[in-house]
Amino acid sequence: MNYNTPQGLIDLAALMALSGDNRHYNEIRTTKNSMLVNENCLEWILREGDQERLISWLNLIKIETGLYNFAESFSVNEKNTKEFITSIDCKQISVIIKSQSIHLLENKWRALKSTDKIFTWFGKHDTQSKLATAYSWLCDNLEQLKPTPSQMASQLPQQNFQSITDLIIYFDKITSNTSEKILYIDRIKRRFNQAKYKEKVKNKKQCNYVLKIKTISMLEELAKINDKKMTEIIEDLINEEYNKTISSTPQ
Repeated sequence: MNYNTPQGLIDLAALMALSGDNRHYNEIRTTKNSMLVNENCLEWILREGDQERLISWLNLIKIETGLYNFAESFSVNEKNTKEFITSIDCKQISVIIKSQSIHLLENKWRALKSTDKIFTWFGKHDTQSKLATAYSWLCDNLEQLKPTPSQMASQLPQQNFQSITDLIIYFDKITSNTSEKILYIDRIKRRFNQAKYKEKVKNKKQCNYVLKIKTISMLEELAKINDKKMTEIIEDLINEEYNKTISSTPQ
């Protein structure tokens, strides 16, 4: 076994752990810094609270950006960040290049996370309804979004997004452009608000009546006093008068 390679060093450490043989301990300490990325450089990956999104993004960025020189030699199916770090350590590339690339990744990740406030609307209320609206809008408009070939592989889930994180991960896949994300979210909002409005005006019909200015002023005052909309005041007055008239009318 060649212990002068990153993979060999990792294998040797694993063998020592399993066998309890510490004869090569000093050898590992001596060669570690020249082959493996410093732990401080990787701390942001291990400490990130949103591990599911991070590993999805790390695998995605390896495909699409060529951000770091050794991207092409990586597999793209790491299941967790520890596997991702191991795959980095195993590459026979200068540890300086590895460290610089990880630093570039960190900056790019933090820049991405700084835009997450655009998804705040989904978490305020009616989250599941909003996620369902997002899913239906994407289903209807996915072809128009024209994702890149690698993004085309990122098909929508077979059912609605189960969480805001699921939605954010999917948005990471279809575009890295914040302006595009904002545009898509605005259109989702528009569809959601239109559906809410239609539900609200169900069994209602718009009517236009000309009223005296004094009557309108009285109506506005009543609405203000009762903390209601003018349409609600009109409905209350009509219902009250109708019930009074019906009850006083001989049967």
